[in-house]
Amino acid sequence: MLKDKRFSGDFDFDLVKELDASKAETIAGGAFNHFYRMKVYANNEQGRRFTNKTGQTQTFDLFGLGSWSYGGGNPPVGANGKGYHSSGAIAPHLLSAALIMRRENGDYEMVGESGRQVTLEPGENIYLLMNDSRGNFGNNEGWVTFGAIW
Repeated sequence: MLKDKRFSGDFDFDLVKELDASKAETIAGGAFNHFYRMKVYANNEQGRRFTNKTGQTQTFDLFGLGSWSYGGGNPPVGANGKGYHSSGAIAPHLLSAALIMRRENGDYEMVGESGRQVTLEPGENIYLLMNDSRGNFGNNEGWVTFGAIW
């Protein structure tokens, strides 16, 4: 596990699985200069923080890989979630059990598997989490891998 002072959290640059690198290259439309990844746990209601510490306004391509379980005992779903919306979810306009991001202003946006392009100012944070109901994260299991390329 390597540390890079430009970002918060632990992540690998050199130990990227071939599958992850292939997915990142597909999303980026070719080669990319930087690749960041971290686990986002399904039971973490606060979300996992990603901070732009590049020292400049930066556009990132974000995506999720893998699967997690929504509501204990349910079959695993990928970062795109369950394929429907739930009025009780934190972000009811986004797919249930999907990998979503929360901006510092409280707005929620879909990340999912296929990716989302996001521009962050220097020092700006986003938080990655599963789209579940407040107070119901404790029965979720597993994680998805969040990736950012630029």
